[in-house]
Amino acid sequence: MTYSYPVHLNIQYSNNNEYRDCIRQVFQMNARNFPDTSMLELDDETQDEMMYDDKSANDMMDFIYERTKLKDEFIDLYSKAASFMFSIDTNIGLTILFGYDYLDLFHSLLQVFFSNPSESTIAQSSEYTRLYDKLYSK
Repeated sequence: MTYSYPVHLNIQYSNNNEYRDCIRQVFQMNARNFPDTSMLELDDETQDEMMYDDKSANDMMDFIYERTKLKDEFIDLYSKAASFMFSIDTNIGLTILFGYDYLDLFHSLLQVFFSNPSESTIAQSSEYTRLYDKLYSK
């Protein structure tokens, strides 16, 4: 499958359900890959949490990492985010940036990057500055 980052998506959320819906869209999840929970008695929150396609998430994160791993600006963000988990693994940092606290800002930065991946001024973008400031204010 050929991947491209969904730069057209408008990411806005104010609760867990909206956030998970945004994640499903960003990772281009396939509902056919969600686990079958029809035989389980689950509350709405748990049911929504189960609607997750690991393969799509991993494939998209691999796609993003492969295209950003040589960019110092991204490595700096990944390293800082990883440090919150007492790690230096940049892949962990990437995963953290898809968390509730950072998805909206990270998505905005990825929109800029994937709209013009040859652009060398990522660090001067307001999207980078906002995410950087949030990470480094902790």
